[in-house]
Amino acid sequence: MTYETVSYEVKDRVAVVTLNRPKSLNALNAQMGKDLGAALRAASTGRGVLVIVVTGAGRAFCSGGDLKAMAGGFASAGTHSREMEAILRNFHDVVSFLQQIDKPVVAAIHGPAVGAGMSIALACDLRIASEDATFSQAFVRIGLSPDGGSTWLLPRLIGPGRAAQLMMTGETLGASRALEWGLVNHVVPEGEHLSRGLEFAQQLAALSPQAIASIKRLLRSSERNRFFEQLEAEAAEQNANAMTPEFRAALEAFFKRKPAS
Repeated sequence: MTYETVSYEVKDRVAVVTLNRPKSLNALNAQMGKDLGAALRAASTGRGVLVIVVTGAGRAFCSGGDLKAMAGGFASAGTHSREMEAILRNFHDVVSFLQQIDKPVVAAIHGPAVGAGMSIALACDLRIASEDATFSQAFVRIGLSPDGGSTWLLPRLIGPGRAAQLMMTGETLGASRALEWGLVNHVVPEGEHLSRGLEFAQQLAALSPQAIASIKRLLRSSERNRFFEQLEAEAAEQNANAMTPEFRAALEAFFKRKPAS
């Protein structure tokens, strides 16, 4: 399937979804929201896909919402833009789906990840950043508050104090500080974000997809469960995973390696 504003490719059990409006630094408009959601759904149901990588074409991961598209819908001062509503509706559908999907999603980030672009990165499970990657909750600079789940996701990654600092100032965070703060998992040399992201994705693809799906579900449920409820959820997932071929093969391999007593 082809899309107007994203590209989609599957190779070696990894789906690569690329934001593809490089002239606008992959600014998010309503069409990109629709295309990104459709591509992620295609990857989530693709039988040959075990891991998803999200990245950007050109010089940026995503520069945020398309301000030109938003402004074009304002008939006069104080009138809400239909384009802005469409962007936000489609965008929230994307980040909601990223949180629901059981397959692991890796963001391979280079250049600016600003506003909505940073929100997309936050909604992924793991983040590989190039040394030239920058992150900014720039909403406040144009008189807006954050969207795309940032106010929920960011404090859980870096703590409420640091999240408040980024959101209230709109300051830009470089890759090394993002790693120090726990915003990204790895920082790689400039230009290697996608190749290293794909290497990381292949490591995940070699592991049990059932176990990884269980981990994602358990991490989600841990946000709402009390401790003893989470123990029950862990037991249920563990029992299900114990029935998989991967676990049986691992047991057989273990006992073959273990010398007889």
